[in-house]
Amino acid sequence: PGWGYSLASAAAPAYVVEMSHPAYRDILTGLYNCQYFVGAIAAAGACRGCLKYQSSLAWRIPIWCQLISSSLVVLTVWFIPESPRWLYSHGHREKAWDVITRYHGEGSRDNAYVHLQVREYEEAINLEGADKNAFDFRSLIGTKAARWRLMCVGIASFMSQWAQAGVTTYYIGGLLASAGMTDTAQVLNVNLGNTVLSAGLAYLGSYLGPKIQRRPMMMGASVACCVRTCPACFFPI
Repeated sequence: PGWGYSLASAAAPAYVVEMSHPAYRDILTGLYNCQYFVGAIAAAGACRGCLKYQSSLAWRIPIWCQLISSSLVVLTVWFIPESPRWLYSHGHREKAWDVITRYHGEGSRDNAYVHLQVREYEEAINLEGADKNAFDFRSLIGTKAARWRLMCVGIASFMSQWAQAGVTTYYIGGLLASAGMTDTAQVLNVNLGNTVLSAGLAYLGSYLGPKIQRRPMMMGASVACCVRTCPACFFPI
């Protein structure tokens, strides 16, 4: 699952950014990450619902449920268009034009969004560049600006894991046990409730994304996580 998730998370967000209409790209990109909670709520609900089984079905059914979303992707991915940036960078310019025209230009090649994107492709895509070689990472560290972007991405990824997913998701059982909550049903109820609450706040954040500048929003969320976490760490009940 970790290997497959890494491959999907490398392709899917980039595809969403490419295919989203420029007028709604920011909010749609934000909503992409929120869909994690659709699966998380389903998984938490399945685990809680299967608690009644005394056999191995208690853990087999939640695992089988993981096949649902993956199967949907496998069955439907063949009907979605290829990324226009990938098409353009690999010499399929007419196909790229057609995709952009259909999904961003309301069917008209004269649409301003269409010309803007094609102009960006012409200026940014090197048909002989490092992106044609999967093992050529020069573009990541070739310039000072590229190294700075790589560092920002690494820091943001690290902090996002430690802020929530790295602790409260993976180790929630241990955290609740240390607080004296060991009843399985109660633990699963808390897990389900926490997932639903996190989903609501995630969708709120995606809605606010286009209305608030990125850096203040990120800093504010980090401060809020600190305020939430510090009392529990330094003033245990």
